[in-house]
Amino acid sequence: KRVGNTGKSKSSSSKNTAESQVSLVNVIRLQRSNSSKCSLKLKDEEPAEPQALRRATVELKSGNNFYLPKRKLIHKPLEPFKLFINEKHALAKLVWLYLLESQMPFQKINITSKEGAEATSSVPSYCKHCIFVDGDNSMGQPTAIIRHICNNYTNNLLMGADTSQISQGFSWLHWAVSVLHRDLFYLNNGQLKRGATKDTTNELVKSSLDSVSLYFDMLDKIFTSRDYLLGSVAWFCDSAVALILEDASSLSLSSWPKVLDWLERVKEQPNWSVVTAL
Repeated sequence: KRVGNTGKSKSSSSKNTAESQVSLVNVIRLQRSNSSKCSLKLKDEEPAEPQALRRATVELKSGNNFYLPKRKLIHKPLEPFKLFINEKHALAKLVWLYLLESQMPFQKINITSKEGAEATSSVPSYCKHCIFVDGDNSMGQPTAIIRHICNNYTNNLLMGADTSQISQGFSWLHWAVSVLHRDLFYLNNGQLKRGATKDTTNELVKSSLDSVSLYFDMLDKIFTSRDYLLGSVAWFCDSAVALILEDASSLSLSSWPKVLDWLERVKEQPNWSVVTAL
């Protein structure tokens, strides 16, 4: 009897649990049904869809040591992107160069213009050098912008020959933007933040100099065995690191001849002179 009662009790308990679960599902369905009928639409909860697309074939005009294969089918937006930039800022040049090299349609607008001032009002302060607008999407971090373009339009054009190289390429891009640029900024500007003491500033500059020297040692070692970061072909990660190194105005690269040779090779790409003219 006890066993029978226990079984009956368990059966009743599981039945109640099932009923409560069913009730919960019904409540959720009812809430969703009511929310869909509500006139208020919370568009900000999900990112907007990218623009309407058209298929196009890109024919890359760079030398044989840049970006293979030379022809690739990609998507292009029906309406040009908007790129608000400070043309003198290295991080802004990264996005500018990628759009040029991938032959994406875009309208370049000075970030200090009236329209640029309105665009910067909705992004964090660290994004004030570059704002990319794709329809209802607006973003200001270079790595995020290039990721967005690669995922929605170019299918990772210029980023690598295969999945492994593409992953490595994005790793180099992230390192250049978040690590190398930071330490070079501290070296060039000699400051950490507003209100930093002299001792703190000197300590930071020394630490950044040590770090940058280690970076260049690493790069010089890499270029003893290959011509570019990912092998015998230059990809966009080479351009990204090279553009950031252009900011190393306070540091001589003469101690790293392999890095200097690599830098000269990267500068041969067609649009390099366009983005570095200022």
